[in-house]
Amino acid sequence: MNTELHVSLSNGHAIGKGSSNYRKFNENSIILDTSFCKGVSPLYSPMQTEQKWFLMRASYGQEQKACDYLQERGIEAFCPKWKQKRTYGSKKVIVEVSMIPNTLFVHSTENVMRCYIGKSPLAYFHHYYCKDINSPRCRKPITVPDSQMYAFMLWVRTDSTDKIFNKDGVFNFKRGDLVRVIAGDFAGFTGYVLRYKGQTRVGITIDNIGTIFTAYIPKYLLNKISN
Repeated sequence: MNTELHVSLSNGHAIGKGSSNYRKFNENSIILDTSFCKGVSPLYSPMQTEQKWFLMRASYGQEQKACDYLQERGIEAFCPKWKQKRTYGSKKVIVEVSMIPNTLFVHSTENVMRCYIGKSPLAYFHHYYCKDINSPRCRKPITVPDSQMYAFMLWVRTDSTDKIFNKDGVFNFKRGDLVRVIAGDFAGFTGYVLRYKGQTRVGITIDNIGTIFTAYIPKYLLNKISN
């Protein structure tokens, strides 16, 4: 079932509402896949030294532990979280939980990743893989473009009661202009302007993750970016 999540990092609510008329699901988008292709391990070039944002998985809910371990060793890692209300007996508390369970993002190179993946004490730490169009028999690690990743981190860290995370599909932005928010809580956020529920918002699709939308942004706070 398609859902959208209205996220509040200030009061802890994450409210799901069914919706199907505002987004367009891209059936060709890559689905997270941790399996190997017919027993052939992913191929690494011997000189993969380019830094990228890798989409990583940590089994058994150990994503924050893996994130902390890598950060302690000078590797940039990001584990997106939000606050939710939980009920324990008759007591209601606000807890911080992973936005995408068992998932974290790591900015590094394939060569460096090989030093940690599946090795103690990170035996539970692995890549997510997708099909390699250049080598159909094999898979390659999933990465997220830098521009999308930095927009996502800014969005996660912005305290707003009205931002939206659509994890089930890809929004059709064809009619929207590419803009940058120049002031306010979302200052620096870059995406496509649109009207949703009668309000001007800015949104962007994060590859293999979903689509994020800001809260209401007045048009005078938007600066159009030339394509």
